[in-house]
Amino acid sequence: MILHNCRCSLATPNDSEFYTIPYINKKLNVGLSAGFYVTSVKEVAYNTFNNKIQLFKDPDQFLRKKCRYMSD
Repeated sequence: MILHNCRCSLATPNDSEFYTIPYINKKLNVGLSAGFYVTSVKEVAYNTFNNKIQLFKDPDQFLRKKCRYMSD
């Protein structure tokens, strides 16, 4: 499986799609699969204090954005 990272603009905070075509030839031994994953967060853990996670929150912007697509 090949995994790629890409830059993207996020329309929704979390979204994913995955497609599979089991067979693409007459012998039924070759197939395709591809997927796409997008996520974003508005709060990030930055420390712990007294065994509690300290979070940095920004309601106006996404602090972390991640976009990946996969192909096989």
